[in-house]
Amino acid sequence: MASAVRPMNFSRVSSLMTTNLVLNNVRTNSVDLLKAQDQLSSGLRIGRPSDSPAEATTVMNLDLQLERFNQFLSNMSFISDFTAGADNAIGQAVNLVTEAIALALADGDDAELAANAGLIDSSIEQLMTVANTQIRGQYVFAGQNGTQPPFESFGAGILFTGSLNEMETRVSDENVVAYSINGNELFGAMSSQVVGIADLNPDISTATLLSDLNGARDRGISKGSIIINDGTNPAITVDLSSAVTVGDVINLINDAGSGIGITAALGADGTSLAVTSGTADLTIVEVGTGTTAQDLGIYDAVGGDNVVLGQDVDARLSLTTPVTALAGGAGIDTLSGLEITNSKVNQTGAIDLSTATTLGDILNTINQSGMGVRAVVNSNGSGINLHNLLSGSSMGIGELGGTTATDLGIRSLVGTTPLSELNGGKGVHVTGQDGKAGWIQITN
Repeated sequence: MASAVRPMNFSRVSSLMTTNLVLNNVRTNSVDLLKAQDQLSSGLRIGRPSDSPAEATTVMNLDLQLERFNQFLSNMSFISDFTAGADNAIGQAVNLVTEAIALALADGDDAELAANAGLIDSSIEQLMTVANTQIRGQYVFAGQNGTQPPFESFGAGILFTGSLNEMETRVSDENVVAYSINGNELFGAMSSQVVGIADLNPDISTATLLSDLNGARDRGISKGSIIINDGTNPAITVDLSSAVTVGDVINLINDAGSGIGITAALGADGTSLAVTSGTADLTIVEVGTGTTAQDLGIYDAVGGDNVVLGQDVDARLSLTTPVTALAGGAGIDTLSGLEITNSKVNQTGAIDLSTATTLGDILNTINQSGMGVRAVVNSNGSGINLHNLLSGSSMGIGELGGTTATDLGIRSLVGTTPLSELNGGKGVHVTGQDGKAGWIQITN
């Protein structure tokens, strides 16, 4: 509020000071009056942060909370519209499939059956339109690849290009919810897959990311500090919290032990670390309750030797894994290449991997082959799988004179292939009509 005009005693004050005091009071009251007018005209008690820093901070925090809550409400509104649109699309799809099944089962002469086939083709086209339904610019059944239509015509079939991962959004500070369903789960878009049977078991290198290691305990790598003692010199504490790669771990240990002859290096087996010292009583233990040394496979509280040979840290496959690191450092046959067949693609795919230097190169070459397949690293990072993205087709993977498909573990027919998986999953009958063991006749 405006300041009251203060009474002044002029008896012992000069005329100049009296004038200055009066002017100062006038200015102060004018400023307070201006502030009051601003508050009345704007409806705001605090016009700028400098008016009241403490209260302005409170206001800004409340504004941020309101903005965040409004975003949560907007997210939930989008989910509501999205799920309503998905429900409507699913209803249309069910109706189209029901009609198509009825037409397929109907009896009639050749002309009637041909007409029914045409109607079924039309239903399939309509079904693809429904499967590419959009809500607010997002394709409902595309999973996390919501900006691209999940289905398209490809060869003699329909290709699924969506993601298998669901879309997610935050509805509160603590909760993130998945709200979509991918086209494969709903429509059974992908026909088959070849699950890799080979553990490609890559060697580690100094460039290997710690995040790509399962660790000796199969729990990843916890980055903390370790204590190394050679039994002669004072123990050293090595802080590995900043390490990103295996090379960082090696360099940090070498830097800390440079004055006392402690060194770290890649193990001779290509899957572990090794730490050595100039004395015969090397121990490596944790700091506090940490597990870094255990995760890195170099924990040794007993000692008695000048070297700690680490355990396998179990590197996971990544797109940057060198081809030469696969199969325990033996590499694979990339010169021969492999062959992919797909019944709804009018070509046989000869996959040339001769220029591939990383696993990412191999996956990209297969995925860009035009054969309607998608190669991915499996969930535990030990091998690769191939998905057939063409609806209603059969896929096969074979060799081109070498061992490439076998080395990668994705050859579709090997000695261990179960008979039950042959003939598109129908299996092979091994019993005769009389219930006795089946047999085949070979003539020459």
